[in-house]
Amino acid sequence: WHCRGLCCFSSNKCKEDVPFEGTFDKEFEPVVNTLRKSIIEGWDLGASLHVILDQKSVVDVAGGYQDLEKSKVYDLKTINVIFSCGKVIETIAVAFLVDKGVLDIEKPISEYWPEYAQQGKSDITMKDVLSHRSGSSYSFDEVPSLDILQSPERRDEFVAKQKYIYPKHTISYRAWSSAFIADAICRRVDPKKRNLVQLVKDELFDNEDIFFSPPVEKRETSDYSISKVHDPTFSTLMFGFMPQIFLHAIYDKILPAHHPFKMTASDVDIFKSMILKTKYPDGHSYFDLPGLPDFGDAALSFNNESSFLSYNMMSGNSISNAKAISKALDKFMSQKVVGKKTFDQFMTTLPMGYDRLLMLNITHTIGGWGVLPDHDHYLVHPIEGLDNCTGWFGIGGSALLHCKIRGKDGKMHNATFAYVMNAMSPVIRISRALNLLKELVYVVTKM
Repeated sequence: WHCRGLCCFSSNKCKEDVPFEGTFDKEFEPVVNTLRKSIIEGWDLGASLHVILDQKSVVDVAGGYQDLEKSKVYDLKTINVIFSCGKVIETIAVAFLVDKGVLDIEKPISEYWPEYAQQGKSDITMKDVLSHRSGSSYSFDEVPSLDILQSPERRDEFVAKQKYIYPKHTISYRAWSSAFIADAICRRVDPKKRNLVQLVKDELFDNEDIFFSPPVEKRETSDYSISKVHDPTFSTLMFGFMPQIFLHAIYDKILPAHHPFKMTASDVDIFKSMILKTKYPDGHSYFDLPGLPDFGDAALSFNNESSFLSYNMMSGNSISNAKAISKALDKFMSQKVVGKKTFDQFMTTLPMGYDRLLMLNITHTIGGWGVLPDHDHYLVHPIEGLDNCTGWFGIGGSALLHCKIRGKDGKMHNATFAYVMNAMSPVIRISRALNLLKELVYVVTKM
């Protein structure tokens, strides 16, 4: 999204060297080179990548730049917003509470938080919320003020009064609603009365790793540099993005499957709804519904100068890097955070269903993570050798996944993969992360 000159049209014209640092096992050099190539060609501006294979770190790299002027290096001490990758961490936090016996996700939320029962929500459970089946989607009855979002007590009161747009069991992406609900539950049931962010910092992340949700406190980031997240350039939007909304069939034939420019059919429908205010097939025009402050006015990246980074919302605006979140997920998948009973409950796969907001067929776990390659084929093309992955992607491109990959000898390998980027893609398709994952699978299948 930040390529220049002829490099935008031909990768062999991209001669620029980029700052790059880190360590990796020799076999995984093709994976590292895929990220380096993406930065050189301009699809990535700055990014970090961390891979853990069978509980051993095999890739820990970062490169590129924090700013468009390319004056600040993006290194291993750089962090930025990971968007919905935070939902993976949020689910682990809820699982921790379940494992401690203080929360049952099958029980109505109102048993822990009586005020939540308002507006017909008395039977909605935390399982419904996590698995995108509560009916809440992402909208509110009205746009909350920043004063409300910044005060846990006032935020709880506001969320409890909301009426959901769909009946219970309707699959619709939980966007940011789950963060406010999970945080409210955590403060009520945790014996130490911690909020959700403090819980994961205490129980999940190592001291040397960084993860937090806004507002930003200098003492937390003294050893790190926070990168802004950058929108696509105007030329990218005008020549690679906008025409596809109206000429999708032509672009679909011209562009290869995993080209970063390529939009899916659902991309087209979603962005038509955003730009032209057209309605979804179910009759809703989601982008006319009340949401977060600045929604529709802020930059696509929802940070930098907008209010998005002024309140705590783990599922959408957490800040970290690839190493920290990959280690956290790997710890959970190795059952070092919760016991087998809780782990199996949260990892149970639900039947595939059509998501009303994303307009995709998606398979979820009870914990709300997506299961690959069972997503709609528009989003994920099969990757040879990949048994399955579970986790989630962040809008714009970041990814946090745990994958099972079969090696050459038939052995099943466990790979935890995290990619955190600062250059937003204008399309929903997560092609840059998939290109890295595809290379990782290729390497492991040859081992």
